[in-house]
Amino acid sequence: MAAPSIAPAYDQITPRVMWQVVIVSALAQFMIFGIRLSYQLFQSQFVNVEGWSSQESAGIYSLSMLVFGILATPSGILLDRFGPRIVFSVGATLLAVGLFLSSYASTAAELRITYGLIGGAGLSVIGLGPIAGNIATFVPPRLRGRAIGVAFAGTGVGTLVFIPFYTWIMAAFGWRNTFLFQAVLSLALIVPLLAFGLKNPTHIEKTTATGSNPTGGAGALLRIPLFWVLIVVSLTALGPLRALTVHQLAYLEEIGFQRTTAAGYVGLAGLMTFGAYLMWGWFSDRFGRAMAFTLGAIALGGAVLLLFVLRQ
Repeated sequence: MAAPSIAPAYDQITPRVMWQVVIVSALAQFMIFGIRLSYQLFQSQFVNVEGWSSQESAGIYSLSMLVFGILATPSGILLDRFGPRIVFSVGATLLAVGLFLSSYASTAAELRITYGLIGGAGLSVIGLGPIAGNIATFVPPRLRGRAIGVAFAGTGVGTLVFIPFYTWIMAAFGWRNTFLFQAVLSLALIVPLLAFGLKNPTHIEKTTATGSNPTGGAGALLRIPLFWVLIVVSLTALGPLRALTVHQLAYLEEIGFQRTTAAGYVGLAGLMTFGAYLMWGWFSDRFGRAMAFTLGAIALGGAVLLLFVLRQ
């Protein structure tokens, strides 16, 4: 007899609950990505004010992303077992602790522990992957692309709003107080938003592998070639993309832009991300995930070619 698997019964979900999960996720990502992508502001301060090397400063962020990647799968397992309210609020609390301790750090080595390890662990729990997985639990496939697009659009608005805002705070109060402000924001707003704004899934039903969810579990997933193709694409696309993200503000300053102007351009990129998430979410529902993913990969490749052209 086939082992039972878990499948959501979407007919038990009201539209109000479904969109509550989406909107809360969008608001959380609005604040989380404002914190996450603001590291480029800190890196500039570490190099220009503290006198650390670019390698030391970028290494802090790289470590946080490495921890993020390593803990992403365990975070998903915990999410399945304990639900989003507990798991996401614990992740946001970890992020707040890491940011608070970072405000007292005096060396790059200390920041590798506070921001890289502790903060990276918190980010892994409340990253886009777990957020999307939780949304998929509440939203049926026919609406899933649009729902995730709306939630992820919060990342673009967060970049648009918070990068210039943190630029001002850092100029007025210094990078340590900026970390402290982010810690308070995480603890006072993100934690309660995730703890009380989300719903734990109560609409889970068990079906057999011959029923509506014939995936066979995680072991069967690992035997699907397409799964590994997606892993390789993610490593070769998102990895370099994050490397570019953390250096973009420093690059704009190096070629002559003022800090506030450069921050405004970074924020503008966030506005474009907002529109892109909404558009690709609708597109994937209408024309399929494979088509949307393929066209997105082509667009990313075109952006890389454009960077080479602009260097000339």
